[in-house]
Amino acid sequence: MIKRFVQKELSLVLCFTYPHFVRWLKDTSIITSIDFDLLKLLLHLFEPLEEITRAISSATNATVCLVLPFLTVILNLLELDSTKIDTMRPAMLEQMKKWFSNAFSNKYYLLGTILDPRFKQFTFAQLNLFQQNGTVRKTLQKWKAYEAMTLAEKHLNDEFIKLTTPMFSATTTNSSSLSTPLSSSSVLSQLITRQRSSTSSELTEYLAENELRQQTCPLVWWGQNKSRFPTIAKIARKYLCVPATSTPSERVFSISGIITSDRRSRLSPDCVNSAIFLNKNSQFED
Repeated sequence: MIKRFVQKELSLVLCFTYPHFVRWLKDTSIITSIDFDLLKLLLHLFEPLEEITRAISSATNATVCLVLPFLTVILNLLELDSTKIDTMRPAMLEQMKKWFSNAFSNKYYLLGTILDPRFKQFTFAQLNLFQQNGTVRKTLQKWKAYEAMTLAEKHLNDEFIKLTTPMFSATTTNSSSLSTPLSSSSVLSQLITRQRSSTSSELTEYLAENELRQQTCPLVWWGQNKSRFPTIAKIARKYLCVPATSTPSERVFSISGIITSDRRSRLSPDCVNSAIFLNKNSQFED
């Protein structure tokens, strides 16, 4: 509704100042009560929040990797330089602190972020990006956001070791069971050393690559690059899975509420189900 008011600002102003229209208004204070500057400010704040909510509520994409980047976006939005939202801003910031103060130390958020090739270098949480925003800088510093990449690399390395250690242990056990002792220059010892070197270089190579564009789908990217990073791809498959969410079912109830209005009270259940089915599947129409 706010967006429509802002889009129709000129039309509304002309309408409210038109003499013949004003004459029919019971309360002329409505003309001066609409603060379009405030509406534009609220739109600037709420529109990105709507996009973030829709992205996080997705049932077809990985979303755990979006939490930390979106937190920094929201904090930046709350740094708007305006006295008109001075009451709302502290309240929103307090709620952010209440729910997300430990987000940058959460293992799953950190692994999800570093396993996303778009955000793995945590460029969204670098200190030099917030030199002008004192509140944001202090909040992120308190949340230990600037040390998040180091902690994420540690978690990724731990997961990497869990997957690779059994392979090395089995190989070492088999080699020790041989009746003839193997020297350090033996073929098997060289093979073990080469395997360890290749796995560690896999992790180093992945972290050294530049971040990708925001439009890149991490699931598609991992499907295309799992042969290059086989071990990390297994970790990504574990932590970048699409989470279970109640959002789609809630949307169905919302749609059914719109369809079954008071003027459509005689619709049969089968007809309502068919209307909901067509609404939810219209995107697949040829």
